[in-house]
This record gives sequence, structure tokens and C-alpha cells, in this order.
Amino acid sequence: MEDVVTAKFDYGALDQPQNLVKIRLNATVVHMQHLGGEALKSASSVGVRYVKAGVAHDVRTKQVIFAGYSAMLPHICPEFPTGQAQAFATQVKIPLLYANMLVRNRQPFEKLGLNSIRFPGGLMDSVVLDFPVSLGDYRFNSSSDEPAILHWTYVPIYPGKDMDARTQNRLGRHRMLELTFEDYERAMRQQAADALAGSGFDPARDILGITVNRWPHGYAYEYNDLYDPPAWNRYQGPHIEARKPFGRISIAGSDAEAFAYVNGAIDAAWRAVKERIA
Repeated sequence: MEDVVTAKFDYGALDQPQNLVKIRLNATVVHMQHLGGEALKSASSVGVRYVKAGVAHDVRTKQVIFAGYSAMLPHICPEFPTGQAQAFATQVKIPLLYANMLVRNRQPFEKLGLNSIRFPGGLMDSVVLDFPVSLGDYRFNSSSDEPAILHWTYVPIYPGKDMDARTQNRLGRHRMLELTFEDYERAMRQQAADALAGSGFDPARDILGITVNRWPHGYAYEYNDLYDPPAWNRYQGPHIEARKPFGRISIAGSDAEAFAYVNGAIDAAWRAVKERIA
């Protein structure tokens, strides 16, 4: 771990002809179909079409593990069983936005005795001084005179509007994509100026840079007792039926676990691999 933060990463080395595992970077799968038989059970392979740099490529494989956004499966693979597709339609991903702001120093936070701020009613939900990480040759700025990173979050939801979580996720996704970078920048500058008033903070002088990262389809949906049957959880619910293998295709990904975190995705991958080698 000590050298991973500062290591130079060569993405081109991932996709080499001599590698047993080949990774197609910037390639989007747009179609999958069983081949070699009229029925799924008699198919001998799966045809997969992906688009890279505007060019479509067709490959044929004996087995497929799909680990993408599960609600897209019926659009990518028209053979996907209707019942399973309807079950996966309940897994509406949660939109999420992270933004980073580089500031001249963290003195305004220290003067006000703050580490994090929440904004009820603001566009951005919260801001926090980034974690003080020192690992290997990567060293955190220990002096309050040095530049610092502020981490902002935005989860577009509609509380008090009598909407269930899935509806809020869908509307929030549209709202997130409608806003421009300038909309987010303006909100962060104004909210920072208001919250840090009296500390000497000047947005025009002290903000050195902003990056905004949007995930319209962010976290996998996790069942909510307010809107879903109490019996539904990671181990019981529509996703169990939806993720069943069909033909030569198995389904992984966090949606298939109704659990948004990496250990859920690892569990889904392990299950899908076992289905293909059974």
C-alpha cells in the first residue's frame, strides 16, 4: 500500500495480446445474444457486441458474466426473461455527486472551530475537510498555511414531497444532469462564503480549483422499510429471482445483491463465477 498512491499507472498495459485476461478500455457493451441453437439451453456460445471509439466490434464467447447496471440487461440482451427484467426494474440506482475544492489554506475552518458543515436547504448537502492521509511518499499538508482540500457532497432527493425512494432517485438523476458545472460552482462558492463568514474567507481569493464528479447511477438500491416489504433485504427480495443465470449468462454486480458496497459486489462475482464453472 505504501507505494500505490504515488505510483504511475499505465492503462495501456492492461490490454495486451499476450495477456490471458484482456481488458477493453473505453468499450461499452451494447448487445448480447445466444448463438448456435434455437433455445437458450441448446446455444453453444454468446455473441457480444461492444463499441470502442465509435466502432462496433463483435466477439463470441462460451460464457458471460454481466456485472453492469442490471436494469439495462433487457435493453442489451433482448432474450433476458421478462419476469427477471421486471424484478430488476425495482433496483433504481441512487444518484450521487462528489466535488473537491482546493483552497489556499484551512485557516478559516480552524478559526471557526469547524471540521464539517451541513447545509439544510442548500444545493450542496455538506462539506468536510478532506481526511489527513499520509501513506508512503504521499504526505498530508500538516501546516494550516498550506493548501487544503474540501470535499463536498450532493444527493438529490425530494423530502416532504410524498414520493417513494425510487421516484426520488429517478427525479434526482434528472435534476443532477440538468445542472451545469457553473450551477454547482456558484452554489459551492456562495455556501462556503455564507458558512465561513467572519473567518476572513474570500471565495475569489481563497478558492484555487474545483472538480465535480457526477454519478447519475451511483449506489445500488437497498430496500427501505418505509417503502418496501419488511421481509425484503439483501438475502430476500425480487433481486434473488432477477439474478438467476439464463443460458450461458450469469449476473454479478452490486444490484444483484441489493447492497451498495464492494463486499456485496465481490460476493456477487464469486456466485456468478461458481455458476459458470458448475
